[in-house]
Amino acid sequence: MLEFQWHWHTTKPLAPGQFWFAYNFSHDGIILQEQLQIGIPRNRPVKWKSSSLKPVLTEDSASRFFTWTSSHLEAKSTEEEKKDQQEQTQYQAARGKLPTPEIQLSSFQSWEEVGGWYTSLQRERVKPKAEIRTKAAELTKGSADDAARLHAIYNYVSTQFRYIGIAFGIGRYQPHSAADVLNNQYGDCKDKHTLFASLLGAVGLKAYPALIASTHEIDVDVPSPAQFDHVISVVAQGDHFIWLDTTPEVAPFAYLSSGLRDKQALVMAEDKLPTLIMTPADPPLKPSPESPG
Repeated sequence: MLEFQWHWHTTKPLAPGQFWFAYNFSHDGIILQEQLQIGIPRNRPVKWKSSSLKPVLTEDSASRFFTWTSSHLEAKSTEEEKKDQQEQTQYQAARGKLPTPEIQLSSFQSWEEVGGWYTSLQRERVKPKAEIRTKAAELTKGSADDAARLHAIYNYVSTQFRYIGIAFGIGRYQPHSAADVLNNQYGDCKDKHTLFASLLGAVGLKAYPALIASTHEIDVDVPSPAQFDHVISVVAQGDHFIWLDTTPEVAPFAYLSSGLRDKQALVMAEDKLPTLIMTPADPPLKPSPESPG
């Protein structure tokens, strides 16, 4: 029998004045008792949800405590069952259909607040500097119209920059500057969006970030950065958006993988409040009819 406990005390939050947490209890081995306790300032409003377990709520003069207790007394009996469960989880993740975490808690009171915080992190990073303007002019030289300029810049960012993601601290959410990404020739999803938006901005076009969950559903009742693990781009075209993912190096223009389609994304357009918007349910490419024969 093994017993252990750990404490996580946040003194320097990633978002000043805010905090969030998500947790799943273990369901793999035999767990006699697993307990999670979260303590927050007593008068601080929070949004929280737990899927099946109900917490015990207590408080003292300064703090309020949420305590959840779980146990798991049945182990999967065979290796085949474990393999089947693992394959099912991988399948759900690929389709973006994993369930939300069992426990979620956030001090953000609205998705507008979450979007406002993220916007503050990337606002200066996306402004086009001299090298960005030079590169944008080179990429769009000879382009007949805005659509051609958009395609040229998308193809460049999507195919010519390696995806490398190493995130620590605020780096999990704040992108590098567009100029740094251009010089490094690599970046993660938020870096590639930042470069894409900056290059577009240099030629008079606009792209906005959209936070999305690539492997799981989100719960609209708990506004939290923890619900997102990916950044894609949106470009306004009339009364609708073109949705673009610059992360895959081989994806066609406006193609979203199955895990990103038909789900909520937090869009931060310049002239509107941050809001959740559904991504397209279908890919832009129509399947070709089968040849007779």
